[in-house]
Amino acid sequence: MKVEHDNISVFGKNNNQHNPYQPGESEQLDGSGLYCEHVIKSKTTLNIPNATADEVWNNNPDLKLNMVAYLGVPILATDGTPFGTLCILDTKTCHFSDLTVELLETIKQSFEIQIAQLHQQEITQQHLQQEQQAHLIRGICHQINTPLGVSITAASFMQSKIEEIRAQLATRQLGKHVITDGLSNIEQASDLLLRNLNVAAKRVATMKELLADNNYQNKQHSLYRLLKNTFEHYQPAFEAGQIQYEIEHNNQGDCVVFTTPELLQQVLDILCTNSIQHGFNDITNPKIHIKIIDYKQHVKLHFYDNGHGISKELYPHIFSPFYSKTSAADFSGIGLSIAKRIVTHQLLGDITLQQSDFGTHFTISLPKYNNDNV
Repeated sequence: MKVEHDNISVFGKNNNQHNPYQPGESEQLDGSGLYCEHVIKSKTTLNIPNATADEVWNNNPDLKLNMVAYLGVPILATDGTPFGTLCILDTKTCHFSDLTVELLETIKQSFEIQIAQLHQQEITQQHLQQEQQAHLIRGICHQINTPLGVSITAASFMQSKIEEIRAQLATRQLGKHVITDGLSNIEQASDLLLRNLNVAAKRVATMKELLADNNYQNKQHSLYRLLKNTFEHYQPAFEAGQIQYEIEHNNQGDCVVFTTPELLQQVLDILCTNSIQHGFNDITNPKIHIKIIDYKQHVKLHFYDNGHGISKELYPHIFSPFYSKTSAADFSGIGLSIAKRIVTHQLLGDITLQQSDFGTHFTISLPKYNNDNV
């Protein structure tokens, strides 16, 4: 039996076909007169061989079901409050042996240990959620505060210049050079203001993308063609950085994946951008290498670069929101978090960071078919 607010309900039962209790059945706890009410309120074991011969229990409601014998022990939550009871009932007189009582106590202790473990898991999960929320808040603050701070400074400068011009206009000391210089300064500040507000807006849009649950229609597509299109998009950046790239296939041919091209290209875009912006600084002969391994039900796409790589102690955080290699302390990057969400939630695959002695190595696993139809 389990305590649920002001009620007590049947939580579980044995398979005896004569057992009259069904899971989900409940009674008002206070004043019910049930055996279990006494066990819960007293937090002690109750042992009644025959209630009909007991002046205290010869009118209890369970006798309507012919339950004359009862042995019950309280199950307590971690904080000592009643969780419920574990009990044995019988339609005939039963003098429960010490061994039976001891067995019931042992099962009770097992339940209480499991309840304590679940409680500890819940506390751990709450702490983890709080920690993730703290990372999220710090990341949002870092992403938004910098461009907004610059915008405020620019707007304040513009305001001071306007007030300066207005003051000189009031004293009839406004010359052409004052107007020209003032407008030039206001124009520069306005440009700075606009650029930083656009940065803030773009970062907000990116964060919305991280939290979005857009509905995309996955279909079978040529993986090699998708990779070629992605790299052609990056060709100017590759040429500017003298970056080489290679696509390798284990069957020397093409294969299909069950995906949405725009989403997969966005993931590859994030990986390529990270390599170019963070991985290849001061690297001689930078290179990106894609290796496709075609399996029966899925395809694995290995993404390598020969850049600086990522410190192993940072591996557990690499897909966390607002993490970045250059600013791990405040988790200011969100690219890989978006990539993880896209691959796992929308492309129904998986992305992992592999240990590597040099450079960076990501593995993306994608289904070849619609698993619902396989």
